[in-house]
Amino acid sequence: MLKLQTLSAGLMLALCTSASAQVYQCTKNGSVSFQEAPCEKDSTAKTLAIRNSGSSGIFTAGLKTGMSIDEVKSKVAGTQAINSDRLFNGSVGKLGINPVNMAGGTFSAKFFFLGDRFFQVNLSSDMTRNAENLKLFDKLCAELRSVYGPESSHKVDNKPTMLSADAEWSTASYWAFVSITPVTADTSLLTLGLRPGGK
Repeated sequence: MLKLQTLSAGLMLALCTSASAQVYQCTKNGSVSFQEAPCEKDSTAKTLAIRNSGSSGIFTAGLKTGMSIDEVKSKVAGTQAINSDRLFNGSVGKLGINPVNMAGGTFSAKFFFLGDRFFQVNLSSDMTRNAENLKLFDKLCAELRSVYGPESSHKVDNKPTMLSADAEWSTASYWAFVSITPVTADTSLLTLGLRPGGK
């Protein structure tokens, strides 16, 4: 059975910043959370020191582009081996966590690898009503904005027949995006992607 991962979007995204931080990975009753405050006494605790490492950037518990599968597994509790989709560059989803609760939404996380080296993590929702996805999109954008500043691009196309949206933040040390892809006139998929090392 997969462990429930509870991540604050603000915390997850703050890990991409250049400032040093301390993050606590807490395990209680099989549930793993990442938080800024120390773990409760009845939790198993692991302290993660998060730092910027120059041009590679760091996010989500200190992951870096180029890490091995075992290194990613050691940084992120609850990952399971999967054989998943391919991204545009041929990278394959080889690790996953499901479900991940973040910013009021439920996602499936897939960690993509080029060969055996970490490339990017995507968090995708199930098909959801457009109104709910638009609220979650706005919430995620606001949290990313508070960490990274204004988007490098932001577009929402909300028509009666479909909803699509894209927002992106990009520097040499990170790339983050939130997007909504239409499925039917009333439903859509929301995806959040994070890549250390930039686009």
